[in-house]
Amino acid sequence: MAFNGVENVEYAFTHTENPKLKLLEVFDQKYLGGCLVFQSRELMGIVYALEHNNSEHIMLSAQELLDYLPKKFSEKHGREDVTAPFSAPTRFIREYLTKYGICTETDYPFIGRRSQEDEIKEVDLLLKYKASRVIRTKNSPTREAFILGEIQKHPLIGLLHSDQLLSYLKKGHAVMITGYGVVNGIPCYEIKNTWGNAWANSGFGLVRRDAIHAFLSFEGVHIEAPL
Repeated sequence: MAFNGVENVEYAFTHTENPKLKLLEVFDQKYLGGCLVFQSRELMGIVYALEHNNSEHIMLSAQELLDYLPKKFSEKHGREDVTAPFSAPTRFIREYLTKYGICTETDYPFIGRRSQEDEIKEVDLLLKYKASRVIRTKNSPTREAFILGEIQKHPLIGLLHSDQLLSYLKKGHAVMITGYGVVNGIPCYEIKNTWGNAWANSGFGLVRRDAIHAFLSFEGVHIEAPL
């Protein structure tokens, strides 16, 4: 997708044209915050589908993460103003997805904002999708071959340092890495952002590979029934 119409593409690999892997529609959460929440729920669904040979992409609940991360980690991340842009450290999201898991979008639909306290749904009796492992890999030239091999299996979440297009983000940003290539001699990653279809090429763009400082992925995504 991001390579469409780009000149001097020397090589390109992309999942946007992969019929076995269904990406969700580009979402716009720019003013809500929670970029890692939305990327995590999508990648969890992708990994589950691939690991279980499921042709359907299970859409998981971003709303649960938006509402429950502040509740579970209130000593370090209080409820605060629910109308303020949301952000949570990577380690909290990693712990939540392995310890508690998340339900489906159908069971806990997105309402366009964080819930007020009296709107938060009970999730303990719902089916949960959990990750056995959340893998964090630091970016470095010596690991590039490994990382490209992982991207060929399925997209990864990329945590950005900064890039010419994204340099104003002081606290970094999470994107979905859907491919990679070389353009004008510069190695780059194709990314799917969460700033709506008006951003870059219908929500997809290119960043230099050194703009990513770390990658996240999931392993052993499975369903757990309530006790």
